[in-house]
Amino acid sequence: MAHLALSTADYHAADTLLGSRDERRIGHNTRLRRAGDDIAVRYHATDIVTMSADGAVTIDTGGWDTVTTWQRVNALLPGPWAIHSDRGRRSLYYRGHVITPYADGLTLYAADGRVSYAGDTILTADDVAAIVAASEEAAARRAAKHAERMLREHPTARTFAPDHPALPSWAVPAGTGHRGGRGARACDRCDAESTQWAQLRRDRIAADHDAGTHPAPSWSSGVSCPWDCPRR
Repeated sequence: MAHLALSTADYHAADTLLGSRDERRIGHNTRLRRAGDDIAVRYHATDIVTMSADGAVTIDTGGWDTVTTWQRVNALLPGPWAIHSDRGRRSLYYRGHVITPYADGLTLYAADGRVSYAGDTILTADDVAAIVAASEEAAARRAAKHAERMLREHPTARTFAPDHPALPSWAVPAGTGHRGGRGARACDRCDAESTQWAQLRRDRIAADHDAGTHPAPSWSSGVSCPWDCPRR
């Protein structure tokens, strides 16, 4: 976690923080300094982030791919932007979605949301929005496909929506079965989802019964459906 006196790469905030100085320490081995008309954040001997008065923020680690370097860069980038490793390669993220591979010299414009490299605009704000929308749509398709497969292969499996209360262990009474464990139910959401999945199982078994697609007959009863089949 980078603890810096500057909370974001904002030129005017940096200019105010510097005041009449040309340079000021803002963290361990990290200094804020004037670089001509721009203001840079220098970590050791490298200007890792450079801010311009027009809102441009340029990232250049000088090839120093270290944990602390990236902590400082990400601590300074404007809110929705971040740079993380994606399958062994650094990428620029926007609101958690991969936007473009990272390269030293990449510039973000907070004012209009565009991205440039070496002075050329490579992505407009509309491009970024389209990439995010496509990424969210792909994630939704994957989630739907996974849910369908789970229901088909594991009809009694339980799933939880993202807003399900993830209770800490100390808040779950002893002997309860929060999130599908054994014992009494721990919350109304678990109860409702247990009922939902039980109904889904009954519907699936009934449909298999009507279609004659149950597995091999039971050796004891000679019927092809499970003991809890509603059609028995």
